[in-house]
Amino acid sequence: MAKLKIVGGKPLRGSLAVGGDEQTVLACQAASLLATRGTVILDHVSSTPAIMATNQCLMQLGAKVIFEPATATLKMDAGWHLTPLPLQVNNFFLAGAILARCRTVTLVNSPHEAQLGEAGTQLCENLAALGAQVQVEGDQTILRADYLTGHTFTVTDWSWQVIVATLMVATLTRGITVFKAVPQLPVINEVVALLNKMGAKIHQTQAQTLRVQGVNTLHGADWYVIDDQKRAGLYLLAAAVTAGDVVVLGAHAVYLRPLLHYLEACGNTVVIQHNGVRLIGTQVLLPTEEPPALRAMSRSTTWQAALLALHARQLGTSLVTLPATVAEKAMAWLPLTTSQESQLYQVTGPVTQLPGQMAVAEPTEALVAFWLALAVKQNTWLAPAELLGEVDGALLDDLLALGAEVTLEFT
Repeated sequence: MAKLKIVGGKPLRGSLAVGGDEQTVLACQAASLLATRGTVILDHVSSTPAIMATNQCLMQLGAKVIFEPATATLKMDAGWHLTPLPLQVNNFFLAGAILARCRTVTLVNSPHEAQLGEAGTQLCENLAALGAQVQVEGDQTILRADYLTGHTFTVTDWSWQVIVATLMVATLTRGITVFKAVPQLPVINEVVALLNKMGAKIHQTQAQTLRVQGVNTLHGADWYVIDDQKRAGLYLLAAAVTAGDVVVLGAHAVYLRPLLHYLEACGNTVVIQHNGVRLIGTQVLLPTEEPPALRAMSRSTTWQAALLALHARQLGTSLVTLPATVAEKAMAWLPLTTSQESQLYQVTGPVTQLPGQMAVAEPTEALVAFWLALAVKQNTWLAPAELLGEVDGALLDDLLALGAEVTLEFT
């Protein structure tokens, strides 16, 4: 059996560049369907499974797609007759663009759910508010758009997919559509900028409001995809967890502000550079409450595991937000107790010892164990090693590039 030997407490050092933001690429792929002439060209595109699957979907619709991995360039030409196809829940972000171009789109329920789910239901409500007709037939929801008009929305806990899909329809809808309380997300800001370059009329205010004046047609444009800010934040967290000194190239402070403020409050030093963000860690971390904005950012399992490791190094008692699935895995190794508030757990640190042998049964458990092993100054063996790659294949390679001492052993 393969296992990982992790030398914990070793400070990470150096600089690291992250790839293009996947969510932004997916939103721009949807936007490309609105261009009836010209080609939408994206640079700095990674070949992730979701992006490649969306390329296949675009080609099935009738668009011409050319992806060049060597130059990380994606070219999409949708100036042809498009044939709508039923969309599964993971492709709902394309629904608005297809409806705007084809005047009809069909959403298919998840195989595990009798209904569309929260995101699909919200999207149907939004499109109905713009004038679309919604018809349910068995496991399919059919939307038709014979005549659409503007509407005013307040964005309340919408997923980025719902925001993007609704925005696509509004771009080609008669009249004015207003989106209030839009979250400050890279994917939203970037796709708005691309749409404006394609000929849309979207005005973005500092009050997080989008005002969309509908236009008749859009054309092609080129766009350089922003770096993955979630990934950038994760590696800044890794520097803090290990008391390291890391520059993350392409990190934008405007999108990472809640995390950067939190890391500074813990005692780390944050330096905003012209080409990224530098994090200089400290050996003594102060217990600091997570701000609500940071909790909203840290919804991925990888972020949650990294934040938990950071709390394990803090001097004293602190509260960390964790889903029950992650907390259950950590309780075997940490002095972790439940709080009165849902999903809040109390951690007493600094944790100075973990089990030398950490046997894990599934990927989430492997991820939690790995981050804790990075934080605590000891040698830890994690087995089986393969489970870590299942949840985040690139994580280990990137941390090794920063000097992490992790080796593969066989027994």
